[in-house]
Amino acid sequence: ESGCYLQLTARSLNGGFGQPAVSAAGYILKRRLAHFIASDAHHATTRRPVLLGAFDHISKTYGLPAARMLLIDNPEAALCGAVNLQMPAAHGWLAGLLFRTANGYRKQTLSQLP
Repeated sequence: ESGCYLQLTARSLNGGFGQPAVSAAGYILKRRLAHFIASDAHHATTRRPVLLGAFDHISKTYGLPAARMLLIDNPEAALCGAVNLQMPAAHGWLAGLLFRTANGYRKQTLSQLP
């Protein structure tokens, strides 16, 4: 199957790029569309890596397995040449957002989300 991988910048989770980026990142994560979380580090003193905060946020919101997959397992697999990267599984309340249909998961609109 053709497709692409999606990478979110860690600063988009903590407000570093403003509320619209936080909302967009949440939308992407809730739908299990992201494959990686990137540091977006440009320099040792300016725009430093902020991956620990992103790891903590994702662990608390989506579960430790999702955080490990997005920040450790998928990046490692990509560096080793893996083609089929995993998506984080739905966790806790998030699992209730996904309704099974005959053809897979039904898409929901933002108004249907908690």
